[in-house]
Amino acid sequence: MIQLNDFMISTDKFEDSGILVGIHDTFDFVDGKKQLPATGKKIVCAYPHCGLRKLSVKIKGNPKIELTDEFKLVKFKDMTIKAYHIDGRIQISANAEDAVLVNTADTKKL
Repeated sequence: MIQLNDFMISTDKFEDSGILVGIHDTFDFVDGKKQLPATGKKIVCAYPHCGLRKLSVKIKGNPKIELTDEFKLVKFKDMTIKAYHIDGRIQISANAEDAVLVNTADTKKL
């Protein structure tokens, strides 16, 4: 039987750069308990062509991106998006190999 989490969602809508709006630590959990130290980052970007909807993308390790007051555009390398359900609600999970800043001087459109 095919399960919901067997499907990969197309990343086409997210190939353009997103506006960096947040960065959070991610942790592994064992038996429901958070393990220290942090194992990666969750980079949150808003996408103008999607009505500024946000997407959180998990990255293992420590990408070289910092949240500041400056406007920053970010692109993700080798991003995958999957669907899953929890408590009867469908959620999405996004992961990428890395996140890189886009030079805003080279950007013609958002």
